[in-house]
Amino acid sequence: MFWHQRIQLTEPSWGEHTLLFLNGLLDKHSYLANIMPIASDIFVFFYPIFLVGLYLHGINNQTKKEREAALFIFCAGWASMLVNFVIKLIFTKTRPDVLLDLLYENREWLVLETLPKNTFPSDHAAMAFAIATATMIRGIKKERKHLIYLWVLLYVMACIMAFGRIMIGIHWPTDIIAGVVVGVVTPLILFYQPIQWSLDKHIIQPLITIQEWLRKVLRLSPKK
Repeated sequence: MFWHQRIQLTEPSWGEHTLLFLNGLLDKHSYLANIMPIASDIFVFFYPIFLVGLYLHGINNQTKKEREAALFIFCAGWASMLVNFVIKLIFTKTRPDVLLDLLYENREWLVLETLPKNTFPSDHAAMAFAIATATMIRGIKKERKHLIYLWVLLYVMACIMAFGRIMIGIHWPTDIIAGVVVGVVTPLILFYQPIQWSLDKHIIQPLITIQEWLRKVLRLSPKK
């Protein structure tokens, strides 16, 4: 079958040397060994809070643009996951922790049995940079200053998370680079006018309509 014929990728030498250098810093600096495993994952829990908070802020202020922004950013994030899924049907790449046994030596906090074996591209990087990029684009195009400010924070978190995943040996540098490219390009494509119009008409507006209907049914509609 098709997915049994995926193209096997290998990391270039500069990528492997970079990972080994960064990973070696964990042995030299105990604070990095304590911080980076957390930093490489913890920010993903912020994104649902951010999107739900943005949507609720729109409901509270009766601002439809806020709700539209939250749903667009949400769609951009999951669209990047879909792109990653398609890429992973074509390419396969062994994780550094599987290929290089030394990365797990005396580091129990790196034993993550649930991780998928195919490491290319990085889902964390794609999702994080898609959300950050979509927030930036939405803020600039729709002149929402608070979104423009927020994207800086989102990009900082995305960079820390991406860097951390290389350092602890979860991803190769090229996995992260590929994920970043997917995360940046996907929202740009979604903002192409015909695609944005279709997304708004068939997904965003219907979801807002359902939310408003439920709010009315539950007698929680804002006072006029």
